[in-house]
Amino acid sequence: MQTEPCKYRIIGFAFLFLLGGLCFAQEIQVFHAEGGDFAYTSGGRRVMYQPERLGREILSLNREDIIQTGPGSFVEIRINPGGTRIKVAENTSLVCGGGGSESGSLVFSILYGRVRLSTAGYWPAGEGGAVFIRSGTAEVVFRSGDAGIDFVVSPEETHFSRGEPVFRVYLFSGTTELIPSVRPEDPAAAPRFLLRQPESLAVETMNPLSYLERKPLEQTIVDYWNRHNFSDGGPLLSIGVPELSAPPPPVSRYDSADREASPAVPPPPADAAPAEDGPDEKTVIRYRNPDYGFFGASKVKNSFILTGGILTLGGIVMQTISSYHSGGLDDRTAEILRNYGYFPLSLGFFFLGGGLLINPKPPESDAAK
Repeated sequence: MQTEPCKYRIIGFAFLFLLGGLCFAQEIQVFHAEGGDFAYTSGGRRVMYQPERLGREILSLNREDIIQTGPGSFVEIRINPGGTRIKVAENTSLVCGGGGSESGSLVFSILYGRVRLSTAGYWPAGEGGAVFIRSGTAEVVFRSGDAGIDFVVSPEETHFSRGEPVFRVYLFSGTTELIPSVRPEDPAAAPRFLLRQPESLAVETMNPLSYLERKPLEQTIVDYWNRHNFSDGGPLLSIGVPELSAPPPPVSRYDSADREASPAVPPPPADAAPAEDGPDEKTVIRYRNPDYGFFGASKVKNSFILTGGILTLGGIVMQTISSYHSGGLDDRTAEILRNYGYFPLSLGFFFLGGGLLINPKPPESDAAK
C-alpha cells in the first residue's frame, strides 16, 4: 500500500528536475541579419534565409548547427541567459558545438571568417557562462567584455603560414584567455595566455613549432567593427591606453624587420567619422573553397596502390607455393596453381601502374594567386 505514494513522489521529483533543467537551459537564438542571405544548416538540411524572414519566425541553434554568411551578409546571435551577443561577419562559417567543459558554458567553432562577442549593450550581462570559440587546436575563453576573433588568410606574409588562415584575437574591453593548443586528454594542463585591452594575440602552428605574436590593437579592426556594429546598440570601439598583460619581449630580428617595414601610423582624430567607402584591403575577408578534387584524386590513387599491392602479393604467394610444391602438391596441381597465379600478379601490376600515373595537383594557396 505504500508503493503508490512513493511512486508519485519519484514522479514529482523527476518533474521538478526536468522543469529546473528547462529553466536554466541556455537558448541560442539568431535574432538579426542584414546585407544579404545566409545559410542555416541543421541535421544535414541546408536552408537559405533572407534577413526579413527573421522577423516572422524564431531561429534557434542546436548542437552541430551551422551558420554561413556570404559576401556583405552579417548575422547576430544572442545567448540567454547572460546576454552575450555574437556578430558573425561576412564570408564566415560558424558551428554551434553545444555545451562546453565548464558548467553553463557554450562552444562554437569557426571554420573560416570573423566574429565579435560582446556583453555590453541593452541586454543583461553576467548571468550566463563562458563562451568558447575554437578553430583547430586553438581556443578562446570569453566571459565578459568585448572581443573579436579572426580565422582568415592574412594578406601579409607571416613567419609560418603561407596562404593558410591565422587564428587571431582582438580584445577591445574586459579580459579574455587564449589557449593555443588544447590537449583532449587533459584540457586543464594546456597553457593559457591572458589578454588585456587593448591588445591582440595571434597563434600560428606548424608541427612541431608554434609562434605567438602579441601586439597592440590596430585601428583597421576597430574601424571594421565600428562600421558593422550590433543592430540593437553597442559601444563604439576605440584604442585607449595600452595595458599590456606582460612586459614587452626583447627585440629580435623579426621585430626590427617588422618595425622597419611597417612604421607606426598614428590613429585618426576622435572626431573623425569612419570611412564609408568600404573596408580597406586589410579588413576584407576572403573565403577560400576547399579543393575537394585534390582529396578525391588522392583517395583514388591510394586505392589503386593498395589494391595492386594486395593482388601482387597474392600472385607471388601462389607462384611460390607452386614452385616449391608446398603442402605435398603433385606436379599437375602445382602447374595449375602456377598458371592461375599469373592472373592476380598481372592485375596487381596493372593497378600499381595506374596508381603511379595518377598524380593529383595540390591546391594552390591564396598567396600564389
